Amino acid sequence: MQLSLDNDGWYTIRAYGPEGVTIALPPGERAENPVVEEENGFRNERLDVLPGSFLVATPGHLDRGWPPQTFEELERAHFEALAELNVEVLLLGTGDRIRFPHPQVTAPVNEAGIGLECLDTPGACRTFNVIAAEGRPVAAAILATSGAT
Repeated sequence: MQLSLDNDGWYTIRAYGPEGVTIALPPGERAENPVVEEENGFRNERLDVLPGSFLVATPGHLDRGWPPQTFEELERAHFEALAELNVEVLLLGTGDRIRFPHPQVTAPVNEAGIGLECLDTPGACRTFNVIAAEGRPVAAAILATSGAT
């Protein structure tokens, strides 16, 4: 699915699908895995395809290699690190379907006063853009969908 939102110095999620999630990069940053248009082979260096799990937060934080690649790999230590982010809301994209980690695993985020929303990965991608566009501090911890590796 294609999403549209202009970014003004922060990361926005532009699309998601079996190949991964496409992120629009802020000015001056170049893609590691740029989008290549099929019709003409044009490489768009401002759009980066992220095939695995990642963490994105406003105003300008992107971790292309967020450690857990599957829901089953989520651990308390991941949420301890997420609790250090200066955000109001943490969106957890749990892959192809909505899943809820055990409360003991997510406790550090709750103790930090950060709202946690568990969504499927497409829903987390859409919601991140909406909250970011409102200017609110938000993070999205996105697990890869089954079609992405």
